[in-house]
Amino acid sequence: MFTVSVSGVLLLFLMHHSTLKSVDGQIIDSNTLARVITFFEKNYKIYNKKQELQYAVAINVPTVQCKAGFKPSQNNFLTNENAEVVKRDITNNDYPVYKGTELIAAGVQKLSKTNFIHSERLLLNPTVEIPTTPMKNLLNRRDDSCTILYSLNSPCTKTCLNVNSPNKILPYIETWSAHNSIKAFVFKHIFRGEGSIDTLRSGLQRIANNVPLYRCKSDTECFSCAVHSIFEWRPVGLSDSSLDAGPRERPNKRISAICYLLLPYNYNLMYFSYKRVDENGNELQYEDGFQQIENSSTNFFKELCYTITVLTVAQRSLVLIVLLHPCILNAQNVNLQTLAKIVKAFQAKLGESAQYTVALRVGEEKCSDSSYSGEDLITDDVKKTIEKNKVYNSNNLIAAKPLKLENKTEHSEYRLRNYLKDIMNVEGECVIYFTLNSPCLKTCLAEEGEYTIKSSLTRLQNYKGVKALAFKKVWMHDNMTSLRKRLRTIANRLPFYQCEENKDECVLLYEQGGQFALAINVPKEQCKEGYDESSFLKDYKGDEVKAKIGKDNNNIYNGKDLIAAGTTKDEHSEFLLMARNGEESALESLLKNREDGCVIFYTLLSPCIDGCLKNENIISGLQKLKEHTGIKAFVFTHIYVNDKDKENLKDELTKIADYVPLYSNTCSRQMQPPEEQDKAFILFELPFLAPHQLNDRAMLKPILNSSVFDYICQFTVSVSGVLLLFLLHHSTLKSVDGQIIDSNTLARVISFFEQNYKIVINKKQELQYAVAINVPTVQCDAGFNLSKNNFLTNENPTDVKRDITNNSYPVYQGKELIAAGVKKICTNNRIHSERLLLNPTVEIPTTPMQNLLNRRDDSCTILYSLNSPCSKACLNVNSPNNILPNIETWTAHNSIKAFVFKHIFRGEGSIDTLRSGLQRIANYKRVDADGHPRQYATAINVPKVQCQAGFNPSQKNFLTQEDAKM
Repeated sequence: MFTVSVSGVLLLFLMHHSTLKSVDGQIIDSNTLARVITFFEKNYKIYNKKQELQYAVAINVPTVQCKAGFKPSQNNFLTNENAEVVKRDITNNDYPVYKGTELIAAGVQKLSKTNFIHSERLLLNPTVEIPTTPMKNLLNRRDDSCTILYSLNSPCTKTCLNVNSPNKILPYIETWSAHNSIKAFVFKHIFRGEGSIDTLRSGLQRIANNVPLYRCKSDTECFSCAVHSIFEWRPVGLSDSSLDAGPRERPNKRISAICYLLLPYNYNLMYFSYKRVDENGNELQYEDGFQQIENSSTNFFKELCYTITVLTVAQRSLVLIVLLHPCILNAQNVNLQTLAKIVKAFQAKLGESAQYTVALRVGEEKCSDSSYSGEDLITDDVKKTIEKNKVYNSNNLIAAKPLKLENKTEHSEYRLRNYLKDIMNVEGECVIYFTLNSPCLKTCLAEEGEYTIKSSLTRLQNYKGVKALAFKKVWMHDNMTSLRKRLRTIANRLPFYQCEENKDECVLLYEQGGQFALAINVPKEQCKEGYDESSFLKDYKGDEVKAKIGKDNNNIYNGKDLIAAGTTKDEHSEFLLMARNGEESALESLLKNREDGCVIFYTLLSPCIDGCLKNENIISGLQKLKEHTGIKAFVFTHIYVNDKDKENLKDELTKIADYVPLYSNTCSRQMQPPEEQDKAFILFELPFLAPHQLNDRAMLKPILNSSVFDYICQFTVSVSGVLLLFLLHHSTLKSVDGQIIDSNTLARVISFFEQNYKIVINKKQELQYAVAINVPTVQCDAGFNLSKNNFLTNENPTDVKRDITNNSYPVYQGKELIAAGVKKICTNNRIHSERLLLNPTVEIPTTPMQNLLNRRDDSCTILYSLNSPCSKACLNVNSPNNILPNIETWTAHNSIKAFVFKHIFRGEGSIDTLRSGLQRIANYKRVDADGHPRQYATAINVPKVQCQAGFNPSQKNFLTQEDAKM
């Protein structure tokens, strides 16, 4: 949601932090952090024979020792601490704690055979005998410093991270978070003997809510385990075995990583695994959270999405290029379950023993509603008409069977050819073309001939709305490979599906969006952290690029920083960019324009292994990329359709990595389980790396909550092959007077709501609720570390949840917080939670929101809804129940404001309807005396400094001579 649109290019900030940051925003350099942990391991680690023993250390050192470039050694780091004394003290079971000047350390204290005091607890928790802890003493020695707590193993969930345990460490982590220092809580291994992944994840999240959490593997690899933003947190780490193995090795059960992810090149294997061992460190077994995926086209990931931040190309640059139009096009495709139900409705009425073809048009919302059955589409009249060998023709449905003549047979698809235009005369809806057997290659899909349906498929492809070509079986004289290839040749932007017997959803065989390739060569600094987004491809207009590469011939776009190509009848797009046309290829010209730049070559489909990867021009092009001295990457989204089942696919594709780092990304909205149909998934895979590139490992990081991916896949347009994300037009959340809600703090506030007020039934199903708060402004400022002790202290979560689940009036009204569930009037009639908070009624003329706002001004107000407001009622200006007038009333309140949601409301209609509805919330409008919105414009002439970075306008320092009321 926090995005910036610059020069028509929307830059996607997937990772809220491009570098590792503490809560207060100071930076711990990731490379330095890794070297510090290595220093601990070399000097203070303890063993029993060869077995590592648990220990923890904490340091409080000058800030400079956590900055980039610092290399700790015994001559410049912790010089007052004797390593032998440290190890001696932490192995003394009577009290295994070392207390030094800048360092404290602890081993594990064994009380009995089954009772241990873990090392983190020894450092952090007070006791009757030791009321001032070693950590407290350490922090008291220096502030404005750098503090790191490192534990060999992650804290246990049974005690250390258990909020109900008397021995939990969490309160003392919170105490540490208040210390004025750069901070990091670091671990290396997952604690042995842990239970479920969910328990561990939620436990570690509690640490990450207070101090930055990292996992460090070696002196070159530290991974951030949390992002304090709208992104969903996932602990991440790479396994020893995966890093030691070659790039062509598949992961196996000997993977010791939580949230470890690797998909081989045939896209069918995912592991989510970690070690299980007993209290003494003896290995028991390995647990897997994910099974082998049998078919990635029908079984995708249920909840996890990760992004890969590659070290060779800055994350934002690579993401910008590879998030291409398949995402938006997937969002425009018909729901797979809905399509299956419609096909079954056809079969129920028309049978499945004899060939027939049906084309229909319905509202776009029906094609996205998985509950729509399609049973109303086929009437008895349709069946009677086609049984008489006539074509059924209405304004929204046509149907026909084959017609046998004396010397020939008119296929059913051909018989609909002249009627199809009538079905598509209304734009913006959903057109489905279903034929029981696939169109035959010999006649229907012939290049020329009296009975070809090429024009029908082209017309369907160009329909402005949702469209689908579907069939049940491949025609008996054809095969799937040839069919796919031919359909792609005729209509490469038309999605087509197979709807097989006894399947609950159809299978998308080829995604909408024709093959194309592009390459960029931009200044090297634009692929590094902190580059100026406004200069990125600013001279390229997407419409011009698309128009050029969309031609049948002469379809290469040549620019100084960008080249692109579509396909021709005979040549693939990669070939067109790499083939020499005269003295040099388009790619060679691009590389010459900037010798030390950042070059990314992107192709929608992987290069075909039988043609492209054996072509001298392409091999030469890859060699040119290899010789380029700057940053470079080769990226593709999908496996070329004819290569998917080839045994040598992995080996052939990996050859590209011998020339240039190779990456793959995929975006899909198809494979969600029924309860998660509102979610979209994007996965950036680990790069395919050749052996000599093993040091350029990818960095795994957590990514957006999958509902935010729904935004990415829905609110997008394709311009110059780059996914442009047009969300709400604010790059940061601002109130009318320009005050800013710090994004990190906002994320923590929403997390607080979720942890305390969310209603969950059957352990998994979230119920809709909404909350609004009116709190002091300071509680929305950067660095505010909210907790139950300092935030909404007068609101009891138990009371809140009790009240909002009371169907008589599911509303809670507190001093600083109001909340609502959903009121069920009858089976199909509900009052949504936002309406309960915002809208007045005859019985309740002063709303809960108005009462809340009246209690405090010059404050911070946030309204959070689990799901976005519905476009049918809440955001519909013509609905008597719309919430928009009361949103506008809220905007007049003197406070910093934010309207926040997590999921897209299920059951929404078109994307445009939803987007325009949400835009109404985002628009802060002036009103006339009658309360009607009024257009206005302003112009200012102020000192230059007031437009520069860092200036924070307020009524005290900006336009102070102007009276807002005037």
